[in-house]
Amino acid sequence: MENKLYELTNPQKSIWYTENYFENTNINNICTSGIIYEDINIDTLKNAIHRLVQTNDSFRIKLSLQNNVPMQYITDFEPFDIETIYINNIDDFHNIEQEMVKEKFNIINSVLFKFKIAIFPDKSAGVILNLHHIIADSWSLGLTIQKIVQIYHSIKNR
Repeated sequence: MENKLYELTNPQKSIWYTENYFENTNINNICTSGIIYEDINIDTLKNAIHRLVQTNDSFRIKLSLQNNVPMQYITDFEPFDIETIYINNIDDFHNIEQEMVKEKFNIINSVLFKFKIAIFPDKSAGVILNLHHIIADSWSLGLTIQKIVQIYHSIKNR
């Protein structure tokens, strides 16, 4: 089954033009993070992140070019890898975040987000999310971290 194509919204078009003007840069990357201050079950946290992506269409937006015109489509959910890193302190956490935001996305027919989980020595965990601005804005990032924590607790407390 072929995915239905949709025009970009005007804000998305603006981001698209910026992306093309500053090609081969990370200008449209936005990154956020949050720390869960409790002993974390890594599999449950990964499950919560997968559930968030599965239930939120914007994470499943991909772009394609049709006659040189950018179009968007929404894909079905597919499980994805979430790297888990063991770290020593908050400085390590911030360094990972700074490195992630530098990673350039291939924006045509590709996933436009990346998650990492950082585990602290006390077994608490940080979630880092880097995504392309064409699928979300900074305001929604804070909500995303809150939603991951909410889903995590709902799975854990079942």
